[in-house]
Amino acid sequence: MPLPSLPQRDPVEETWTRLRERIAAYLPPEDLEKVERAFHFARRYHEGQKRESGEPYILHPLAVAEILADLGQGSEVLAAALLHDVLEDTRAIPEDLQNHFGPQIAFLVDGVTKIGRFPYPASGERQKEQLWSQVETFRKMLLATAQDPRVILIKLADRLHNLRTLSALPPERQKVIAQETLDIYAPIAHRLGIWQLKWELEDRAFKALQPQEYRRIAEALAAKRAEREAFLKRIVEEVQAALREAGLEEVEVYARPKHIYSIYQKMRRKRVPLSHLFDVHAIRVITKEVRECWEALGVIHALYTPVQGRLKDYISQPKPNFYQSLHTTVLTPDGRYVEVQIRTRRMHEIAEKGIAAHWLYKENPERSSSITRWFLQILESLNDPTSPPEDFMEALREEVNRYVYVFTPKGDVVELPKGATPVDFAYAVHTEIGHRTKSALVNGVPVPLDYPLQSGDIVEIRTRPHPAPKEDWLRFVKTRRARSRIRAWLRKKRQAERIERGRVRLQRALNRERKKGLEVSEEELKAALARLNYPSAEAFYEAVAEDSGVISRLLQVLRTSRKPSPAPSAAAPRKTQGRTV
Repeated sequence: MPLPSLPQRDPVEETWTRLRERIAAYLPPEDLEKVERAFHFARRYHEGQKRESGEPYILHPLAVAEILADLGQGSEVLAAALLHDVLEDTRAIPEDLQNHFGPQIAFLVDGVTKIGRFPYPASGERQKEQLWSQVETFRKMLLATAQDPRVILIKLADRLHNLRTLSALPPERQKVIAQETLDIYAPIAHRLGIWQLKWELEDRAFKALQPQEYRRIAEALAAKRAEREAFLKRIVEEVQAALREAGLEEVEVYARPKHIYSIYQKMRRKRVPLSHLFDVHAIRVITKEVRECWEALGVIHALYTPVQGRLKDYISQPKPNFYQSLHTTVLTPDGRYVEVQIRTRRMHEIAEKGIAAHWLYKENPERSSSITRWFLQILESLNDPTSPPEDFMEALREEVNRYVYVFTPKGDVVELPKGATPVDFAYAVHTEIGHRTKSALVNGVPVPLDYPLQSGDIVEIRTRPHPAPKEDWLRFVKTRRARSRIRAWLRKKRQAERIERGRVRLQRALNRERKKGLEVSEEELKAALARLNYPSAEAFYEAVAEDSGVISRLLQVLRTSRKPSPAPSAAAPRKTQGRTV
């Protein structure tokens, strides 16, 4: 007798049920109903469509909504996530969304739709067409995000799910999408402070681009996982016990995983093997109040040896993306380094979710306006319709990757391009400080003027009494402001030197002429320069510095102006009609 067949599982219903339970825990009933309507609308319009993996297409928008639900997003973002492909891939039109869901959700869907998808790699004329299409895509992305940053939030979640299912695509296309992620989307997630998305975007893109390097680091970490977990378990227990003994009862301590791409970047930047990195072992301490962060820091520094120069205070001096935390590195008695992050629960939500912490977005209009300004600034800096698409994409990569955030000794934040130096910092603070820069201290330590600054550095500029920019600075400065100010000062200096050189040459020539009896007044000199079309004496001095022959022309004019004009004699005979009169 054959066994009765089990009922076939429906992955769409399973995913929707899981999502619904997740969002019902924090959405009010009327908002939950809005998301439900969006799901049924999207399911109906995507009916029969398949992804390249063969799965029902509706699983993709469901997965995007799940990612955003994990970030605690509201009903408008969740509904837009479920609907984000209906305009591009189905017969639905914008008016349908307006009528069913209102203008806000319709705008978000339209904004994400305009961003579009990355095309398959091509060559020749087809590749040029794709590049122009990609340029237009990113222009639309920047403009839509500047109007409502939630657009890019949905797009980041969309990109993350595409990376999670990247294996269904051809290898060449996988690499194109992964590279675009590392170049553009992960830096945007970083700038918006959404660590929860950033690290996974980076790790999955890195795995697709450099699978062997990814595997090597992953295997090295896995080989010592048991030992590392045992070590971190002991550290967590020791820290918890010390904090309880100090009266800090409501403090959470846990081991923090280090992500593979960040480990790879540090190995490459510091040119050291994995075993030499300070912060492969890391823990996080979450407190209830701000004062407890400082108390916890004191307890941990009493328990273990703090590493000098590794304490960073992002609580008193938050990063521009509102990130706040204390960072320190300590050395345990058995000679191993542990990185410690200490922050409040509220700071932790900001650190993990950034702009996606919807309560922060609502409570801080400054945050919204700063994000809007950032996207508009990028768009404006790239707004050159004559530039080829390759230049636009390269400039976009530079723009979204370019920032480091450093501090003045007073705690003011200065935003600089990646690779910027103390000279760039000095000119960003004030042109005159830049001109008079003599030396620099970073985190209290003297550094060369071409030292590349890192986010979190405290920079102090030592100045000289008088301006003295060096032409050599142009070799390493990164900011347009520094470069233009240095060039302007050098031009002015060279001009002053030319004027002085020309003035001395002219004075010598006039002294020689004076000995020959030619005295020249100031009025005569001005008149002669005007006849030679020189607007000022300084302009003439510059010409003399370049060509001493112009002095000869000036002297000729002066001599000519001294000769009397010939006058007709009264006794001179004149001829009229052939007769002498």
